[in-house]
Amino acid sequence: MFSHEGNIRALLTGDYLKQRVQHPKINECKDWKTAYWFFRYWHDEPQPDGSVKSTRKRQIVGPSKGLNAITKKQAEGERDKFLVNLNAAPTRPEAAASVAASAPTPESEPGAIIFGRLAQMWRADFVEKSVGGKALLAAPTRAKYIFNIEKYILPRWKDTRLGEFRAKEVLDWLQDTCASWHHMADLRGIMSGVITKAQEWELLPETFANPIHRVKLPKKWEVREKRILDEDQTARVMARLEDPNPQGAVGPATPGPRHEHQWETAAFPAARCACT
Repeated sequence: MFSHEGNIRALLTGDYLKQRVQHPKINECKDWKTAYWFFRYWHDEPQPDGSVKSTRKRQIVGPSKGLNAITKKQAEGERDKFLVNLNAAPTRPEAAASVAASAPTPESEPGAIIFGRLAQMWRADFVEKSVGGKALLAAPTRAKYIFNIEKYILPRWKDTRLGEFRAKEVLDWLQDTCASWHHMADLRGIMSGVITKAQEWELLPETFANPIHRVKLPKKWEVREKRILDEDQTARVMARLEDPNPQGAVGPATPGPRHEHQWETAAFPAARCACT
């Protein structure tokens, strides 16, 4: 807000500046790596002596192409939301004060970041990034990240702000979406990695608590149960080996602690087995 001295001067001299009504045109920037919508507006900053310093500023609205792209009409709507306080104030000092009052404080900024925008930056500047003609990630890893982020994560969480994540909500989504424990771990790891990378890039403070760290997965399970073959099953496997004298030996060992038959198995490098 402009200072007490500025208020006094305005009251004494009547030196009020009528507020301009701004309605700038939405433009598209295609020169950058990712095309985006933007507009220019006048920013009025009150000075200690009561005067107002006006500067021309550019406001980026959102991507115009690619992941999470918005239409020009949507960009115009975001522009109108941004300018509503500036255009409503009767004087330019009050408009500047309104913008300053509505701006998020530094403490609230990390939680106000939209996850989808952060994920888009993570994909462009890390997953698909190449340095010196060499990709940062191996092709299978890159493909897995892109597939999961597009098919599962962004459709559900792209508009969620970091401060809005709740552990139970994320866990319920993982359990409803995934058919295996490993897939749940993959999705959780990708979401957590997006936020961790933002901290490495100093977009988020190191003290920011990664909300995905609070998502605790259930005990690991296997889609196909692992079990030890009994004596009859082992004999059937041995009977199907093409080499009658495989290099190795299979035989019963001492019973385990739960009185289950344990089997000692050696490698069969020259043997092949076809089981039905």
